Amino acid sequence: MVAPYLSVVATARNDDHGLNLLRRMQVFLTGLGAQAERFQVPIELVIVEWNPPAGKPSLADVLDWPGADWLESRVIQVPAEVHRRYKHAESLPLYQMIAKNVGIRRCRGEFVLATNIDLLFSDELFEFLAARRLESGKMYRVDRWDSGEDVPLHATIQEQLEYCATNLLRVNARGETYNVTPDGERVGGPADVTAGEDEVDDPEIDASPAEDDAPAAEGGEVQEEEQQGGADDSIAAPVGGATPDPDEAMGLSKKDSVTLLWGFYALESGSGESFRWARPGVGLEVCANGENRELRLDIDPTPALGPAVLRVRVGDFEATATVERRSLLCIRADFEENVGVQVQIEITNRANRKSLTVDPRDLGYQVYSARCAVEPLDVEYGVEVTPIDQPGTLQRIGWFWSLWRAGTPGMRLIIPMPAFLMNGLRPRIEERGVSFAITPAEPTQAELPEGTNPGDEDAEDAEDAEDAEDAEDAEVIDGEDDASASAAVSDSDESSDAQADAASANVEETEDPWAEKDISDFLHTNACGDFTLLSRDDWLDLRGYPEWDMYSMNIDSALCITAARAGIDEEFLSARVYHIEHAAGSGFTPEGQEKLWDRLREKGIDWVEFSEIAAMDRQIERLGSTMIFNRADWGLIDHDLPEKLVDG
Repeated sequence: MVAPYLSVVATARNDDHGLNLLRRMQVFLTGLGAQAERFQVPIELVIVEWNPPAGKPSLADVLDWPGADWLESRVIQVPAEVHRRYKHAESLPLYQMIAKNVGIRRCRGEFVLATNIDLLFSDELFEFLAARRLESGKMYRVDRWDSGEDVPLHATIQEQLEYCATNLLRVNARGETYNVTPDGERVGGPADVTAGEDEVDDPEIDASPAEDDAPAAEGGEVQEEEQQGGADDSIAAPVGGATPDPDEAMGLSKKDSVTLLWGFYALESGSGESFRWARPGVGLEVCANGENRELRLDIDPTPALGPAVLRVRVGDFEATATVERRSLLCIRADFEENVGVQVQIEITNRANRKSLTVDPRDLGYQVYSARCAVEPLDVEYGVEVTPIDQPGTLQRIGWFWSLWRAGTPGMRLIIPMPAFLMNGLRPRIEERGVSFAITPAEPTQAELPEGTNPGDEDAEDAEDAEDAEDAEDAEVIDGEDDASASAAVSDSDESSDAQADAASANVEETEDPWAEKDISDFLHTNACGDFTLLSRDDWLDLRGYPEWDMYSMNIDSALCITAARAGIDEEFLSARVYHIEHAAGSGFTPEGQEKLWDRLREKGIDWVEFSEIAAMDRQIERLGSTMIFNRADWGLIDHDLPEKLVDG
């Protein structure tokens, strides 16, 4: 086999963890081999067999290892005598993250995927891998789609993927885990931006947000539910009492579909509406169920980022449109009936737009809806931008006040406010258990006063200007946890130039933007133990996962945070990764998490809370550098561990 492009590292032991372990692992092995062969991606699979149970055969001997030309498999054993050196050796038979470090330290691929032994990788993911588009300096993450346990063992990879796609249970997305129907439609919670008009209420009608009760998985196997309540993670859906626009007036077709392919972040909410942030480049697929269709996008570039110049491509058709404020972007192209047609939208003026220091994500604009509609006009091709009237500041304040008095949870309101007024309101608001997050508008370099360096440490000398009447964005978040406060992005009708001028005059008193918003609030750490992909060099520079002598919960999240703080950019891949369901209590599932907590407490096994990881992140930011937790001997590199090359 040629030198591996990708090393896949996982760990297991022959102890039937989660029930039917060998069956689930066999599906994983044969599926990986089949995909490597189909897409001709040279892969090295490294299985770390940690603390093999006495009296049971090795994994190398009981599994049917694929003999594909494009997959080479190795089993590295960590003997029981090495395992017994750890504190919880008697109660915790496998140290997952240290075991993965053993494999990462010894792999040979240019890139390394740390994963688990009960996954199936989709065709879309392998198409991306086959294109050799992986880059050093990036951390690749995906959503994990949980599937039923009865994946056919003796079936083709296409049949196995089809089973997973039609027997879905839940999705582990950035900041949330939610249940889905067997074919992947979201159950409960807010409607997605691609929902038809019959599935979501009119956003322009007064509505009250409903709390999303789906817990979020954090850090691979398990998560601490109370630690998931960041403001961006508690999504409010517009419900109740609203009357949607008539279908006849909007021309909406219930049978058409729009699919988000790439470039979209997780669903969020603000001011009573659900939306997704889009990256500067996105892809969608339109499947029309008739003639004369157009794609309608309700988008907002937001005053904080500035106007967006969009280049739209549909097949051979290309057009450019400028969106200055929230508008309806109508795209008319050759949407062939019952055929998926790809639409690509790219921002062409990225260099001239502003950025948000409080949000490290690569943001383009907010998307409130993406729907296919019937266009009665006889126009085959074209792009049209129609501004949408938005409620003013007073209307938003009235909406917020009525919900606040009713005690509705999960509220967010963004309004421009002078500092003196904000300081006066703060005590009255905080006594009701509401936290403030304040983020001044960010000036560009050209707007800074002469001789001012935004990175100067002398900025602390300007604290006396705190009561100045400079326009700032004040975000009010209902809830008692200050750590969940989210940084504000202004969507007000006030002039962004005025805000920039006020901020530039007061730039030296700008507080640390991470004081209220941690980088952990933006990273996709949900189920990251199942899929974290970096270059081998980046893994070595970070020295792998922290080798803490405790249960693996949230340790994988710590790795993601330290990677991001080291300047490694997170790259989200829209391709699905399917996870085969296992027994409750053997790892994280929303239904089995209490059994897991009880088991850990009963055995006296330590774990790290996500709040501690967030606090670590804040300390990293204060130090101005990432943290390296392991010594040079990480991954048990000083141990001569038994290794076996297995080939079917």
